[in-house]
Amino acid sequence: MNESKNESNVNGDGLKRHEAHTQGSTEAQTEAPAEGPAAAQTETSAEGQTGAAGAESAKAIAERDKKISKLMTMMLRHAPADFGLRLDPEDGSCDLSDLLAAVRLRSGYEHVTEADLRGVVRRSDKQRFEILEAEDQGKSAKKDRSAAGESQGFEAQAAETAEAAEADNFDAKEAAPRIRARYGHSYEKLAYPQGTPPETLYHGTNRRALPAILEHGLLPMGRRYVHLSAETHFAALAGQRRGKLVLLTVDTAAAAEAGIIFYDAGSGVWLAERVPADVLTEAADTSGGVESSNSSEAVRSVKPLQGAEPSETAQPALSAEASKAAQSVPSAEATQPASSAGPRQTIDIGVNLMHRSFGSDRERVVEAAVQAGVTPLILTGTSVRSSQAAAEYARAYPGRLYATAGVHPHDAKSCDAHTLQALRELAAGGEVFAIGECGLDYNRDFSPRDVQREVFAQQIGLAAELALPLFLHERDAHADFARLLREHRPENVPAVVHCFTGSEEELRAYLEMGLHIGITGWICDERRGRQLRELVRLIPPDRLMIETDAPFLTPRDLRPKPKDGRNEPAFLPHIAAAVAECTGRSAESVMDQTTKTAKTFFNIGNGKSGL
Repeated sequence: MNESKNESNVNGDGLKRHEAHTQGSTEAQTEAPAEGPAAAQTETSAEGQTGAAGAESAKAIAERDKKISKLMTMMLRHAPADFGLRLDPEDGSCDLSDLLAAVRLRSGYEHVTEADLRGVVRRSDKQRFEILEAEDQGKSAKKDRSAAGESQGFEAQAAETAEAAEADNFDAKEAAPRIRARYGHSYEKLAYPQGTPPETLYHGTNRRALPAILEHGLLPMGRRYVHLSAETHFAALAGQRRGKLVLLTVDTAAAAEAGIIFYDAGSGVWLAERVPADVLTEAADTSGGVESSNSSEAVRSVKPLQGAEPSETAQPALSAEASKAAQSVPSAEATQPASSAGPRQTIDIGVNLMHRSFGSDRERVVEAAVQAGVTPLILTGTSVRSSQAAAEYARAYPGRLYATAGVHPHDAKSCDAHTLQALRELAAGGEVFAIGECGLDYNRDFSPRDVQREVFAQQIGLAAELALPLFLHERDAHADFARLLREHRPENVPAVVHCFTGSEEELRAYLEMGLHIGITGWICDERRGRQLRELVRLIPPDRLMIETDAPFLTPRDLRPKPKDGRNEPAFLPHIAAAVAECTGRSAESVMDQTTKTAKTFFNIGNGKSGL
């Protein structure tokens, strides 16, 4: 894949469009909606006039808010560089106009206005974001410098520098409004002011993750801090989306005695680098659990946010064009194969959708795949951070995207004492359907081989513990790879050797071990893939699955060739056709059988993946 060419397209043409949006942002944007009593009066009046239509409008606004909020989350909390944003290293903020320009570059979001962004911030149930108006920024600069000083442990207060004095004398009249995420960052650890929290804080989780938490305590997983709440509302919102809700209470006095430092993120959200198990207690009123994955009962059962707006019907919605674009992706049901119409369903078991080359058009890539019948997609996790990002993105496409969680052998050297627990907690969510990509790679040795073997064995054990399949990687390491699987993998743990390109001897060994085999566009290369084109005939149909490994391994015989050389999941039917040609079957039968096999392997359509 020609990554440099693709990045040039994103950073070149995208930058020109970014500048065009930014230059006109101040004059062209809709004014921010009024707040305070006047706004409330307007909302109440509008609600009374519209009746049922107003209720429908409120629902539409909520849906638009949800879509924009998820995009803002990726931009401000997890992968700002993928969207061309540079956040302030101290407070994680950027100009509101820059965020708006980046949002507008996304397919389906071209008509989003500044008023829409402000509405998302104001209506967010979890208060994820904060807009720093001009008059607030001087105060914020002082606060952030103070927090940074505390976190760095300054021995004494030094004389104020000229730069600090200039910041303190901030000229609010010339400042543009800025926006930031209050908490939840995975890309960078921001400084927050230390504080004394209430006696009790809350954390929302699910029943499946509870035993591990009560043994190991709360760890930040792919994020930089553990999130805690002063009220049950936020905790329930975080926990209810992942299964049977469990609310944990945190004895903050006991935690402080144990050396835990709490940081104030604002709006009742508190952060800590970890929370030991002995200060955690399950809240008495949640002992029965609340099955909340498909309902809002968990949220209704706790105290609502104070100051919630009484009506949303008069708030700005997206324009008709943006609303139409946002709803243009067909539903998962609409993509199912039919005998009379529509593309045949095919499942891509390996997509690196969080790769930077998809940073400018992920939504379009998913839509193109759906239009080609390629759904669902399994998003590959290769580290704690990328696994967290894949799972969070998949959450926005229920039934259409799933994720794996694991550490690639290249990244094994980065594992520490908390990695396995982070994967364990991440896998407890409803989006993770396999452990991996994990295995051994002796071709490049980016991690020491003994470290690779140790981390691989741990992840095999984790898959067995969680009753999840394994998504495997092996390159030039067959002997150790097979030995570790024989030693550590129970027979009832399914495993697929992703992107197989090995020898006949290796293939037969994997099949004898009961493993599944993943075939990519390598089979479309008549020169380099010649051996694979012969070996694919040896794979039983119920052990074969297909994948693109996008953005890598673009089929060499694909016509027309992608201009940027990037592979996409929409090209999976082309791979199915190549497999069909090599095995003497029809492309339709290959798609049907591999889809059936993938559904069984990942337990798709039968609830959470498991054995």
